[in-house]
Amino acid sequence: MKAYVVSLGCPKNQVDTEQFIGYLLKNNFELVKDYEKADLYIINTCSFIYPAKKEAIEEILKAIELKKKYKFFLGVLGCFYRRYKKNLISNFPEVDFFIDTANPSLDKTDIYYRFGKYSENISKFLKILWILKNFTKRKAVKYQIFLNYPVGYLKISDGCSNRCSYCSIPLIKGNFVFYDLSYIKNSLKKMKESNIKEVYICAQDTTAHPNLFKILELVAEFNFLRKKVLYLYPNKIKAELLKLLKELNFDPYLEIPLQHVNFRILKLMGRFYTKKDIYNLFDKIKKYFPESHIRSTFILGHFGETKKSLEELKNFLSTYKLTWVGFFPYYKEEGTKSFLYPDLLSPKIKHKIVEEFYEFQSYITQNILEKYINKREEVIIDFEIKDNYIKSDLASYFKDSNFKEFYLYQGRLPFEAFSLDGVVYVFSKVKLQVGSLIKVNLEKFLPPYDFVCIV
Repeated sequence: MKAYVVSLGCPKNQVDTEQFIGYLLKNNFELVKDYEKADLYIINTCSFIYPAKKEAIEEILKAIELKKKYKFFLGVLGCFYRRYKKNLISNFPEVDFFIDTANPSLDKTDIYYRFGKYSENISKFLKILWILKNFTKRKAVKYQIFLNYPVGYLKISDGCSNRCSYCSIPLIKGNFVFYDLSYIKNSLKKMKESNIKEVYICAQDTTAHPNLFKILELVAEFNFLRKKVLYLYPNKIKAELLKLLKELNFDPYLEIPLQHVNFRILKLMGRFYTKKDIYNLFDKIKKYFPESHIRSTFILGHFGETKKSLEELKNFLSTYKLTWVGFFPYYKEEGTKSFLYPDLLSPKIKHKIVEEFYEFQSYITQNILEKYINKREEVIIDFEIKDNYIKSDLASYFKDSNFKEFYLYQGRLPFEAFSLDGVVYVFSKVKLQVGSLIKVNLEKFLPPYDFVCIV
């Protein structure tokens, strides 16, 4: 049988998708890129904020329409189902089954199915159902595939106990569930067997894991070409952690979601640090990991936001010059503490503020990257780009723009994360191996985030 899979949400969600696909492949499924050929159509969902829920609903409605023509079995997985089980079951009767892969338990999978009611081929449905009912994440890690070779995500825990007042994650997944070292080691072995070259350690809060240092050492033992840590909680980053990251040759890339710098807003958000703590942290990073580049995220428009607090954030960004920054409008999420605060800014105003901050930050990022023009740097090759329009457009940056015989690849610098940050477009007269590291001269800068070069 054939399966078509849509994965929504963050890298942590992608890990669940990859493990689920691996489990299906182990049970004689074939993964297809065309839903027309599928016996089974799977959507792994996210429900963190309103846009994620909207996207999930749109994907389900799209699949329901396609199902009328192509007669596949439709399954909805993940966080959206875990958060809104009763509503989804009643509002989407065309869905054949729901699976709670968002449950942080490694051994228990909650499945709801409609026996025969919405399933035309009962014998095939029973076969699929038997496979799904035996799914556990602990088993699935043995068969995990990786959707974005050469990149692999190592999830070290699930759930969250931080209880930020705006965040719905604890409502969906509950408190921290820390994965043990043997499970993590098995995940790393699978990555190595699958020829993964770059590993990302991720969790809702990676710094919360009681064995983080051992995990970092374990990752280093596997000798991946690149290794990065995501989701570092600000007030849990100690000097010892920074020193260890440097000693173990982790990439000069730290993702630290700050969410804001204004003390009142941080307090309302349930973030347990102050602007002074942030300044001290960044000074510490400069001391122990001076070559590092920082990525952060900020929520704009939370209750308490004012022109003064926004100006305070701009001053911070001007002072500390983070390389990569994401800005998001605040969305009220039912069940959270912040939901009880009045929403003083309209969605239109919040989105306008976000746009202004992206424009403001783009000049800072551009100034940082411009320092690398004509420098020789090492990039990892992600994949080949075969689109002739893109090749022609990028070739126009060079005087001799006849690049018909060249190959074009996407690569990234050590301080750029896959699908998040800038990229390096690489023209080459010879085939390059995906996942390899090559030295390039960063000849042309494409403001505000990318480079293009020839090797």
